[in-house]
Amino acid sequence: MLEYERKPAEGAPALEPEKVKVIGIGGAGCNVLDRIALHERIDEGELLALNTDIRDLVSSVAQDKVQLGKQLTQGLGAGGDPELGEEAAQEATNEIKESLKDKSLVFICAGLGGGTGSGAAPIVAKLAKEAGAFVVGFVMMPFSFEGRRRLQQADNALSEMEKCTDALMTFENDRMGGLVVPKEGIQQAFAAADQIIGQSVGAIIKLVAQPGLIRIGMDDLLTALKNESSRCLFGYGQASGDNRAQEALKAALKNPLLDKGQMLNHSSSLIAYISGGESTTLFEVELLMNELSKYVNDDAHILFGVSSDQKQGDNLSLTIISSVGKAGGSDANSNEKESVPIIDKESSVSEGELPEPFVDTDDIEVEEAEETEEETEEETEEETEEETEEETEEETEEETEEEESVAEQQDLLPEKKSARGRFDKAEPSVTDDGEDLDVPSFLRKKKK
Repeated sequence: MLEYERKPAEGAPALEPEKVKVIGIGGAGCNVLDRIALHERIDEGELLALNTDIRDLVSSVAQDKVQLGKQLTQGLGAGGDPELGEEAAQEATNEIKESLKDKSLVFICAGLGGGTGSGAAPIVAKLAKEAGAFVVGFVMMPFSFEGRRRLQQADNALSEMEKCTDALMTFENDRMGGLVVPKEGIQQAFAAADQIIGQSVGAIIKLVAQPGLIRIGMDDLLTALKNESSRCLFGYGQASGDNRAQEALKAALKNPLLDKGQMLNHSSSLIAYISGGESTTLFEVELLMNELSKYVNDDAHILFGVSSDQKQGDNLSLTIISSVGKAGGSDANSNEKESVPIIDKESSVSEGELPEPFVDTDDIEVEEAEETEEETEEETEEETEEETEEETEEETEEETEEEESVAEQQDLLPEKKSARGRFDKAEPSVTDDGEDLDVPSFLRKKKK
């Protein structure tokens, strides 16, 4: 049975914007940060850019910027070396701590596989945890064609991020590439990935920071995202028009993290947050939630929130946030176990308890009859083979006799004077013994 939890808005203060910090680390992380600043209407004071490459850092729109490894890299990048990126972050520890003071919610955006993102992101996450913040990581995994070394570095960094974050959302570039048409430019592919991540961060900030008719707070976020593996799911959809409720749900389920909604079946708890303008109706909310429940486990705990935002206009948006722990893996294992054939307990005995075989005369007669039939078949096959061999030998002898008779008939043919062709008018070449050399040798020998 699906369970919904509603919290009254009265007396429930929203999270202050100054308590939130969004951090972009490395080139990929800073790109996401810029998109958040331009499209998600987030205060620039909440954004922090961290990078070793001074050129990328200067071009960022974030108000707060910290150069990593000033002395170590001298304004250059980490060169794809995670150890160098880690040392660069440790060099800037004091500046990072200062930016994280009094923060309750910290988002860390980074691309894994390179040097700065892979090395510095776990260090920053640890510092945020030590400052008492709830840390949510948004990390991007490299394409499979980028090489084994880069993939291995990304996996190592991902394992470290799992240890020092409260929630971790992993975006695989191989899946994110499916958001665009294959023939579109590479710029569109990366822009689509950045857009999804930016929507994720912006939606969560609005979810906990904005007051609503049915509010979602930090405690709800903790409930939905807390799990042993810290792996999380996210989906965001927005639509307008007469069928906007269903269209918003379809758009949310298209997120690569949700795998068309199939991943929600493994969730024990999730957040469903609906935001719309003043035209949002109760019927649309009910319709949307009923459709969403088809993808969710019956025992799932749904934390449900609704807010009215005049800035939405005619738009209706849905945010889905959940976590996937070991429950999802156990379900998969249980399904595999069900496919294994089950042996009845009555028929299963140990080798030491095997009963003595019961001898039945009917069975013996049947076995003897079967053996007799098998012997008869073998004898028949042998006889058939012998007859075939005899027939073959007889045919061979007959052919040999026919050839000999033909040869004899040829010998008995009357001799004819061989034609000399163009040498008919020439004098024959005759030896002293009387042999005509113009006659072929095999004919001369037969004459003898």
